[in-house]
Amino acid sequence: MPSSNPIDKILHHVLSLSLASLAGARGIDTEGFTTVARGGTGGAPHLAGVEPMDPAGGAYEVLATRYTEICDPVERTLYVLAVGAGGGVQELESEVIESESGVCIGRRPAGLQRTAGRGATRVGAYLANVAQLEAASVLAFDALGRELVQHRAPRPLVERARLAGRDEVRHARLMRRLSARYGGRWEPPRVEPRPVRSLEDLAIDNAAEGCVRETYGALVGMWQGRCARDPLVRRVMTRIARDEARHAKLSWALDAWLRPRLSPAERRRVEEARRAALAGLEEAARRGVDPALVAHAGVPDERASRALSRSFAEALAASGHQVGI
Repeated sequence: MPSSNPIDKILHHVLSLSLASLAGARGIDTEGFTTVARGGTGGAPHLAGVEPMDPAGGAYEVLATRYTEICDPVERTLYVLAVGAGGGVQELESEVIESESGVCIGRRPAGLQRTAGRGATRVGAYLANVAQLEAASVLAFDALGRELVQHRAPRPLVERARLAGRDEVRHARLMRRLSARYGGRWEPPRVEPRPVRSLEDLAIDNAAEGCVRETYGALVGMWQGRCARDPLVRRVMTRIARDEARHAKLSWALDAWLRPRLSPAERRRVEEARRAALAGLEEAARRGVDPALVAHAGVPDERASRALSRSFAEALAASGHQVGI
């Protein structure tokens, strides 16, 4: 049974509503895919200016960029193509060499250097990117705990931040193993050290990164836990989503503690950051998702992403952001 906590109610309400609205959907919507190969755009790699690997055999090596967004992902794929005398193109082999596939699960630390997951498959590279962001969340909660101590936050908030960091250690380990299952190659995150932030800066980051992105990430994780074809992915994502929902509650508890300590102008800037983060979710939902990620990893496709982001924004508006601690 869902918890009586407002965050739990919002997440379960949005998930149930979105699942119901998509119950009759069939197939995968691939609208929004773009492939770029050395300056070309369109639905297939553009060969202009690409030197053939084997002129006699008509094989070309093409480095392509494929956009498959959920929270701003980018993939770079190495294709080997055979070009026939009549101009037909056949894909001989391909390998995802990097993936910045966006994932909303996990709180990102300030100073995180954007790097890409790598792997032999799109799913493996995607999961490697998830593993990296989960590892980055360990650093994010470590920094948050130190900042809360500096700002003399209530001890329960500090302890919850530290517990969340320990959760993320486990998440990163689980995702590294899952990534390896699909040929992913994980790399540790790189984070530039940052000084302790002001209460306003902390509140702005928490509003966007915690109250919106991390809360939505728990929702996406719940979706993946239901929709992934791979039963191991379903089990792992269900477990992670449960923890991320608890982290979302911490974000809203922190928001409730910070808000009275800010000036009216500072509170307006915090609310602007929250609205901008929600708008970013809606923008990302309008872009295509690789069918392999939809099938194996349970990533919401474009239609599902639109339903989830829209229902999420409406549920937050209906709650008046008064989700408490």
